Amino acid sequence: MKAVVQRRYGSADPFVSQKLVPLMSAERGEVYDELRVMIEAGTVKPALDRTFPLSEALNAIEHVYSRRSAGEVVVTI
Repeated sequence: MKAVVQRRYGSADPFVSQKLVPLMSAERGEVYDELRVMIEAGTVKPALDRTFPLSEALNAIEHVYSRRSAGEVVVTI
């Protein structure tokens, strides 16, 4: 079983042991509450670069791949 786990998670060498540790984040409600207050107050705003209509979705994709965007690119429906 140990060799199967190592191969499944990217170990190329079956003789090298790896310890797999699950990463879990603890929810911190007070952080989310503070963030919600900041968003509602307008202190925190999303970084939007451009908005494209659905008919210009190809242009939006090209804009993202050109790496000229300085924020999120939105396609509206």
